[in-house]
Amino acid sequence: MPEYPTRLSLREFFVQRRCTPLQIVKLTSCGYKPGPALCERACTVELDGVCQHGCPSVLLMLMQYDYEWEDIVSARM
Repeated sequence: MPEYPTRLSLREFFVQRRCTPLQIVKLTSCGYKPGPALCERACTVELDGVCQHGCPSVLLMLMQYDYEWEDIVSARM
């Protein structure tokens, strides 16, 4: 059994939510609203947070994987 059974990969997240990395950056970068977590239960979290199921924020994962701005703007995950 996986350690976090509700955790999605970045690719799974973007396919299931039908959004792009740029849309997530726009949603969460201003800091006024919590952003989505990589959780199949649609949890929201602070930029550097994890949800109650142990899934990190999407934006945090994009930063940890060293996505450059050009990658985010042009990504078609």
